[in-house]
Amino acid sequence: MKNRLNQFIFIKTNFDEYKEKETERKIEIKKDLLMEIATKADIAEVKGEINALRKELKGDISVLDAKFSGEFKSIRLWMKFLVGIAIIGITFFSPTTLELIKILKSF
Repeated sequence: MKNRLNQFIFIKTNFDEYKEKETERKIEIKKDLLMEIATKADIAEVKGEINALRKELKGDISVLDAKFSGEFKSIRLWMKFLVGIAIIGITFFSPTTLELIKILKSF
């Protein structure tokens, strides 16, 4: 009987120790998870940073759009000018134009 009682006490003691260790492990796991999980405040902070970056990018895009728009207008103007000079050059150096000029001088 004593032997059985000692066995029961031994099993109960081991079971209690196991339960304590299991509870400690659960607490440690919860602490680790809480450190890793993003809180609502963390998410709100990240959203704020993302919105700030969006505004900054939109501003940069607007500046670049205005800059390129001006440069494209300048390029278009230069293209028109060069096409005009090419037309004038072709017109003045063509044999037909030279004949027309000679005819007009004779009047």
